[in-house]
Amino acid sequence: MSNISNVDDYRTPTPNTKNSKVTNTRKYKDVREREYLTSSEIERISKAAKSIGRRGHRDSTIIIIAYHHALRVSELVNLKWSQVDLSQGNSVASVHPLGSKGQVC
Repeated sequence: MSNISNVDDYRTPTPNTKNSKVTNTRKYKDVREREYLTSSEIERISKAAKSIGRRGHRDSTIIIIAYHHALRVSELVNLKWSQVDLSQGNSVASVHPLGSKGQVC
């Protein structure tokens, strides 16, 4: 049996047409109380990613960097080594310290 108390809360509403435009009648906040992850949740996700598969350390690092620097997926996958200053732990465009041992800064 599902834990969902009201299935209709999770279904996409039927769009209404108004002035020849489709409008969404339901807001995200009506379904969930927040739109972000906390740092403790990110640490748990990162720890779980690290323990799964061959590339766990890489996946864990990607999660931490994406969260800490608020990177979109396209920005994350387009990162270049030339954009990171490993000697100081900062990126070239701006100062973003990278934590050690998987710590979220």
